[in-house]
Amino acid sequence: MEALRVSLYGALLFPMLAFCGADIGSDVAANGDDVEIVQLSASPDRRVRLLENYLNAMQLPVSRARGEGLLAVLRDDPAATAPLHLIRECVKSQDDARFFAAELAKLAEEHPEAPELTLAAVQIGDSGELDPEVGNALLLAALEATDDYNTLPPNVRELHGLLLAEYATRLPLAENDRLDGERWFDRQLAEKDSPWRDRVLAAAAEYYMHEMLLFREGASERFEKLMSELIRREAAIKSDLERGRRTELYRRLGRTKDALRLIQTKDVSYYSIDELSENIMVAIEAEEWALAGEWIEYLRKNASDWAVPLANVLETQLALTQKDYDRAAQCLKTLPDWPRNYMTRILYHLQRKEYEKALKVAREVEAAAGDMESREIASYGMLMVAERQRNAALLDEVVRKLERTAGLYDPEFANSVAYIDAELDHNLERSAELIERALAADPGNAAYMDTMAWLQFRLGNLAEAEKWILRALGTMTPSAELSVLYDHAGEIYSALGQPEKALRCYREALRYKPEEPEAIQWKIAALEGNAAEEEEK
Repeated sequence: MEALRVSLYGALLFPMLAFCGADIGSDVAANGDDVEIVQLSASPDRRVRLLENYLNAMQLPVSRARGEGLLAVLRDDPAATAPLHLIRECVKSQDDARFFAAELAKLAEEHPEAPELTLAAVQIGDSGELDPEVGNALLLAALEATDDYNTLPPNVRELHGLLLAEYATRLPLAENDRLDGERWFDRQLAEKDSPWRDRVLAAAAEYYMHEMLLFREGASERFEKLMSELIRREAAIKSDLERGRRTELYRRLGRTKDALRLIQTKDVSYYSIDELSENIMVAIEAEEWALAGEWIEYLRKNASDWAVPLANVLETQLALTQKDYDRAAQCLKTLPDWPRNYMTRILYHLQRKEYEKALKVAREVEAAAGDMESREIASYGMLMVAERQRNAALLDEVVRKLERTAGLYDPEFANSVAYIDAELDHNLERSAELIERALAADPGNAAYMDTMAWLQFRLGNLAEAEKWILRALGTMTPSAELSVLYDHAGEIYSALGQPEKALRCYREALRYKPEEPEAIQWKIAALEGNAAEEEEK
């Protein structure tokens, strides 16, 4: 599971001319590394020095050194905007991302009147796992810096609204901060003719979607109203780029049928193989089986050498989703010998509850593994079998192998082992160590937050468990994985003695199609039975 990320770069940061025209008093044309001074008007010594520093930084190779040079320009004039976009290009590693995000965050705190700094700190920090608490503090500083909304330039108003959406989807805001944020959206949405209206609508829809996941009163009605306007405005979409952005938004919002409708406005023959395969997955998500099958056949008839094996992989996915195991078995025989297709075979057996067969495939992959991807697939396969069989001995075996290869330093493996330990109530001390390691690497990851919630539940720390499960729910994109989160939330609220909240969570878990709905239905029936007994008394 992946935490919600909103990509706001490119479309929001100003072009380089804004840096030079507004901040330097000179006209500069730039394209990549080529910078030409067209005219330098009379300007104070500081502005001349600023320009010199900028040009010196641009002469360096695209590296951390160039980024540090651009940071120096920003420290001299925080209102400059061109360096922000260029700094991002200098991020070549996670350490770089953390460094630049931290430096920009310091500048943003010192200059809350410049929302572009806040946005850049968070966007660069996403690749370096900026702590969401830092992001939340930056948001509040930015909001408090502007007392008079009507005096702000339109682009700054939009940036604040989008920042709100960015943070609100990661970390549940305090009640007063949440209401303040909603007022920002109301003001922005009141501007009917704003050229940024579509983006504001999308950001507001995303915000209220997450409020809805947390059962906020009135959030569902607001969300549906915003979605209706977004759909009404589809006719105004002119470019394929905008259509693609809107399609991705609908998918993030869990509105796969709306995404599919947009996809179908374009003739299938105009899609590339990559686009068509992605669209087939959208059709499968939307349970439009016939359409998915039709597109798979179209892909199979493509002249490309790799279109046929790709079509076979997608047909296998379709058959598994439909639980048509006979057809899935036939499809598996046609799959190419790619490492990731071993995982498809493992998932086939797991879905059929053929755990020993799944384990056999995983061990065969491990024995024949000649590359890192195959070894990782074998480990993941065995971990999934250990969870389904509730096999602590198998889990410990995999952990020993991962310790030898340093695999437990991968946050995904660390989270997986921590979760299974908590699920089996097996080695909670190891679980705590590993989930803290995973969260340190990616503090905004909803799956990791859920693992922490489940561990705290097992340890009996119910208040902590509730805090972490609410964070996870407020961060997760609508998807099948939400059934697990709501199921956990139901368990936590049952233990807290709050049966009404528990019932709501279990019903939400059913809505997201869990693997074993019967278990959740049994929990609902038990709670409803207890409620009926209380009423009779």
